[in-house]
Amino acid sequence: MKFVQIAFFCLFCLGWTALPAQTDSLLALARTAPNDSVRLIHLGEAFKQTLFNDPEQGLVIAQDFLQVAQRSQAKADIAMGYNFIGMGHYVLGRYDRATTFYLQSMHQAEVNADSQYAAIVLNNIAACYEAGKQPDEAIRYFDEALRRFQRLGDQSWVAKVSHNLAQQQLIKKDLEGALRNYQLAHRAFLDLKDTHHAGLARTGFGNYFFEKKQYVAALGHYQAALPMLDRQYDPAAYVVQLQNITNTLTRLGRYPEAERLLNEAMPIVRECKALEQEVSLSKVAVELYRQKGDVKKAFEWQDRYIVLSDSLFDQEKAQALQDAVKKYELDQKEQQITLLNTENQVKDLRLQSARRQQLALLLGLVLAALLGLGGWYLLRLKQRSHRQLTEKNNQISAALAEKDLLLREIHHRVKNNLQVISSLLKLQSQHLSDQEALDALTEGRNRVQSMALIHQNLYQQEQLTTIEAAGYVQKLADVLFRSYNIQPGKVHIQYETDSILLDVDTAVPIGLILNELISNALKYAFDAPKPGLLHIRLRRNGPNALLLAVQDNGPGIDPALFDLDKPSASFGLRLVRLLADKLEAHISVRNDNGACIELDIRQYKTIH
Repeated sequence: MKFVQIAFFCLFCLGWTALPAQTDSLLALARTAPNDSVRLIHLGEAFKQTLFNDPEQGLVIAQDFLQVAQRSQAKADIAMGYNFIGMGHYVLGRYDRATTFYLQSMHQAEVNADSQYAAIVLNNIAACYEAGKQPDEAIRYFDEALRRFQRLGDQSWVAKVSHNLAQQQLIKKDLEGALRNYQLAHRAFLDLKDTHHAGLARTGFGNYFFEKKQYVAALGHYQAALPMLDRQYDPAAYVVQLQNITNTLTRLGRYPEAERLLNEAMPIVRECKALEQEVSLSKVAVELYRQKGDVKKAFEWQDRYIVLSDSLFDQEKAQALQDAVKKYELDQKEQQITLLNTENQVKDLRLQSARRQQLALLLGLVLAALLGLGGWYLLRLKQRSHRQLTEKNNQISAALAEKDLLLREIHHRVKNNLQVISSLLKLQSQHLSDQEALDALTEGRNRVQSMALIHQNLYQQEQLTTIEAAGYVQKLADVLFRSYNIQPGKVHIQYETDSILLDVDTAVPIGLILNELISNALKYAFDAPKPGLLHIRLRRNGPNALLLAVQDNGPGIDPALFDLDKPSASFGLRLVRLLADKLEAHISVRNDNGACIELDIRQYKTIH
């Protein structure tokens, strides 16, 4: 079964107006062009006129086009030049060499971010694999080209490439894939009002059903496609369609209709002098009369088929010999061009080398003088910079030492002031008899002491801006135990603290929270005769959080006490809630053999 095979091959993508001049005139105009841009236009037109009529000359023109484009660094024209050379080799049947130049063209188009031209070249690469009978590679490149044209919204190329892809899928017996792409091509050609090529795509529907041996459906599509084909524009496609219908009618046993179409097609084939199609049509005739049972005509057509096949073989041999001679002559021309280019390049290189040597000698002398002057200047500059740097370092060291002393003094004075406040509160408490007022003053003193401890630690250690968490927690607990007169052995305290250096802005709210939670435990958790247990934790909780927890073995605590909206919340627990908000901490309150209050702190500063 012979199908209508068309490959939409990109001649080239130029928006130039065709010139009426012949090739020689165009080449003469290119030689006398005022600049490379105009020269490229004339060379492109000359290539267009010679590619199919004289592909050897077209290839030489394409090589000239590429050289001019490279000389003028016209990136779009460089991509076009590689594509022209690839098309020249394609027409001459050198599909491997054509693919090599197409790949260079596609790379340059992608460098230029020219998505449409890159997709067109992908279609050309696929055409090489199609002509070389490599349908798997052809399908791969047609499929990629189709996806790119669909992204670009180029309906014209979507129609062409989807048809090409369907033809290859039909060869590989991927019938469903072929049908999908024939349908895509058919819709696109109809949208473009291209009836002839829509008819070719409709022929693909017939090919699909013929391969599935659904001959009635295939015949319907072939007959519907026939009037869509332009016989004057493409007589070969029209004849092949007649052949398809004849072959299908033969399979259906409708021999008179098949014989009529055979007689209609044969004169058209002979008029077109299409020997290959005449051979194919003769084979269809042999099958027609064989199935019809007309042995005499079957033998007559068989003899004609053999004679025509021999003629075609002789023609192909002659063409192969002619192609070989043309290939040899073209290779000779290419070698001569390469030799001339090499000689010119050698002359240019020698001239450039002599000029570079002269320039290098002059530059060497100037450079030596500049280096000597620059060395002397740099030495002086280095000495001066060293003196200035030493002076600045001394100034900075003195300033840092002074700053360190001032910070220590500030922390010392803040600590002393806080101690004075604490002492005043203690003196005030000695003149009060109201227990509630005494408790409030004690709590106030404890809060002041928690802050005073921070400043005491700051001026007593090397680091003036950080607090060592473990030591601070233990000192604060000791102060509170003494403040509430906790007898030794009554409450056992456990520490679980990481070695963390807290920034002052973090240490102060954490110290106040600890003060409230420990005080609350000492006041309410240990009235029972059993030994008391207080567990304090301050450690890292993952990469971005701290865990602060105070747990006792007392009677527990009502979580509602931490609700600021309720009047039962004490000042101390309200303070805990407010400080927790500052630290972006989540408070968790639970009763597990006593009260356990945990804070998951997210906003904090530590020094590593």
